Amino acid sequence: MKKIGILGGTFDPIHNQHIEIAKAAYKKLKLDEVWILPTKLNPLKTNISATTEQRIAMIKLAIQDFSWLKLNQYELTTKEKVNYTIDTIKAFQKKYPDTEFSFIIGSDNLLSLNKWKDIHQLITLVKFIVINRPNFQPSISLMEKYHCQNLTLELPNNISSSKIRTGENIDLLNQDVINYINDNLVYYKERLKFHLTNERYQHCLNVGETAKKLAIKHHENPEKALIAGTYHDIAKQWPKEKLINYLKQYYPKGLSAPFNLYHGYAGALYLQHHLKYQDKEIISAIFNHTSGAVKMTKLELIVLLADKISPERNYSGVNELRKLAQKNLTLAFSKYLEILKVSLAARKLPLTEEFNSIYQTWHKKQVK
Repeated sequence: MKKIGILGGTFDPIHNQHIEIAKAAYKKLKLDEVWILPTKLNPLKTNISATTEQRIAMIKLAIQDFSWLKLNQYELTTKEKVNYTIDTIKAFQKKYPDTEFSFIIGSDNLLSLNKWKDIHQLITLVKFIVINRPNFQPSISLMEKYHCQNLTLELPNNISSSKIRTGENIDLLNQDVINYINDNLVYYKERLKFHLTNERYQHCLNVGETAKKLAIKHHENPEKALIAGTYHDIAKQWPKEKLINYLKQYYPKGLSAPFNLYHGYAGALYLQHHLKYQDKEIISAIFNHTSGAVKMTKLELIVLLADKISPERNYSGVNELRKLAQKNLTLAFSKYLEILKVSLAARKLPLTEEFNSIYQTWHKKQVK
């Protein structure tokens, strides 16, 4: 008889501890396979952040190196809005009569088994395998009550999926999964809202969409523009001390620049070193989005201009700048530098050597 262990959950996202649990069950219980069983919506949870398609894609990437680890999409394909384990197990036993199933749960779930649909019937159909979770010592009485088998596994401190989604615990993810999350803007809401107020969050969304539209207009990669625009201000509201410390660690040279440029540098470095973005064009576009540079790629121009002309902007000259940005990125950036120069003079702020160099370089391009 074939022996299969089932590891169910929302997998939002699937992380390294899921894989370690599957490995332990596979080896110690001598299973033939372990099935990853994502659900549409856990009856005991309120929502799921990633789409079904995104969760499937991340699971496939996480398990691709393990032939015995399979993705089972049964609960994602049923008509029911909410799946119950007992219905799934009955369906599996009917379809695979010569298979012995085990259902793998964490010790924290032991306390809520009484809330599972038809739990007393369910424990006669399948054996529960309880994995010790940090800070959740399994109750012997509950283990006996539900006829569970304990599987001891040394796990790190309890993992919070919400902290993975915000980017705090990204090291708990497979690099392929990280790349997928980054390339597809999965969890962008959680990541941005962890750092920003609602107003600044909305600005980032506006800039992302504006950058994407400009990229399409000027035949640049719209997805890269969307990503860079969406994350361009992720460090905008960091405390001053945090910005300084981040630049000390990753870009000490930047400390000599005006303080209003720090967040652009820090945001780019945060994506590179913390969120593990590997696309240098996206990182560079965020790095230069505040003041620009003497030499700029088309993507860098698009993200900078998207920031300056996003829908909520209403300063003098912005409508003209919006029209120019649709026609010619070089002329639009030159015009923005003129607007900025007038604004700095009105506020009696000094023009830095770097600004003058950027201004003169792009003004010459405008004249040509």
